[in-house]
Amino acid sequence: MVNSIVVAATPHLKKSLNFYQKLNYTALPSQERYLFQDHQMILEVNDDRKARTGLRFYKDTWEKEVKALMRLTEVKKKSQSYYFNDFSGVRIELKEGLSYISTDGSGPSYLGNFAGVSLEGMSISQMLSIYELIGFKTIMGDENSGWISISNEEGFTISLMDFDSCPHQFYNPSLTYFNGKDNLKVIDKIKELDISVTEEITYFNKDHLVDNIIIRDPGGLGFFIFSD
Repeated sequence: MVNSIVVAATPHLKKSLNFYQKLNYTALPSQERYLFQDHQMILEVNDDRKARTGLRFYKDTWEKEVKALMRLTEVKKKSQSYYFNDFSGVRIELKEGLSYISTDGSGPSYLGNFAGVSLEGMSISQMLSIYELIGFKTIMGDENSGWISISNEEGFTISLMDFDSCPHQFYNPSLTYFNGKDNLKVIDKIKELDISVTEEITYFNKDHLVDNIIIRDPGGLGFFIFSD
């Protein structure tokens, strides 16, 4: 069962569903929700008017973690879930109980190699303090470098980026894809599918070639399509 998912809130349900179908995300069967899979990442498209784009984590009980979180930030409870904003401003839901979401081993989307979720904030240490309380550990990078990668037991990975470290637009949260030398082919495919490009990035290329791009889904969720 998957215990970590991305929630993509949208006021444009049909446009959002079409966006993920175009990009070859795999639709998962569900009677109550719109779920998509890419690699082992599960994404829920949610058109509830009170939904917010963010992250949801499942566990039998979050009581211990919530007591610790309440010393750092405001936590709200609704039904079987606890809600709070992390220090990047992203909505986090801690839902008690099993997720009942299972993956089917489907292939990747047209976006390439999924590398996790990226978040940008004013302080890596502040952001890290939140995620450590809900089971994440540092696996790569350090604060002096301006970024770290963290992961939970499920292998769900988040990159925490420091203030003023990224020379491009940043949308919290953003799904991140790293495609190396194949990124130009991925960019061509995105344009072929008539997916709107939010930003073309030439900063990392000495020849001013557009080798990285940022796109957004109809609800505003960001996507980094990068070469590294």
